[in-house]
Amino acid sequence: AMGAGSGGELGGGPTNAAGGVAATGMTTGGGGGAGGGAPTGNESVSLGTATQTHEVRMPMLLSTFKPATGCTNASDFIVRCFVARLRSGITVVKHGRSRWCKSRLRVLHVHSDGRSLSWKPALGEPSSGKRPPKLDLTTCREVRHAWSPDPDNPMFTGTPILRQKCEAANAHKSFALIFPKRTVDITAVTADQCKVLMEGFSALCFRLHVAQKVAGGDGKSGSNGGGVGESGNNNEEQSRATASITASNKSDKGISPKFGKKRS
Repeated sequence: AMGAGSGGELGGGPTNAAGGVAATGMTTGGGGGAGGGAPTGNESVSLGTATQTHEVRMPMLLSTFKPATGCTNASDFIVRCFVARLRSGITVVKHGRSRWCKSRLRVLHVHSDGRSLSWKPALGEPSSGKRPPKLDLTTCREVRHAWSPDPDNPMFTGTPILRQKCEAANAHKSFALIFPKRTVDITAVTADQCKVLMEGFSALCFRLHVAQKVAGGDGKSGSNGGGVGESGNNNEEQSRATASITASNKSDKGISPKFGKKRS
């Protein structure tokens, strides 16, 4: 079982047929400081000149994004491996937002810009006929495990959709991407795949948010709005500026292993 809600470490897993990617082990961060945040211009240059073999540690206190509990590594290796795997597609169970919409197997994929997330029905699954949304990962506010607290409902964990549609037996391998006007609620095929997805989305979204701040917070990552993994001079400069950043966030405490409700 995955201890994302109890402050445990998450370790990178080997490649697996369910959609995992090889990743380095995750480290526990030093905790966010009171003045933490995105690097300034000078600090970004300093980070960009750091060697690729060493991780640069920084307090993780972005006001615009919260990674999953225990996900502290946002290195180039993890981000690039994850983007490459997303481009080829990762099959998961996606829970529909409508009360009458069943949970279905969907293939998550990222577009060529490296930041636009979408999905399509898995092989053998019926198609809804509607074009799936194209979500900008720079607007993702949080990666939340099903056992992590719900800020909108302090007595509960996860999201309303996960609490309604995810079976308790699958909560350990379920999480959600939190956007301003919706959530994307997912149950992974395996617990290992869930770890890789949470680690990957946390690292990718964090790097996109930092690159956005380095670029001036105008919502563009490069001359054509490209994301992580896309060529281009501006993108390469931002990639160097945010190279090997390790994001650190404090572990949630007081979460009951029982899905849905926090310990009183």
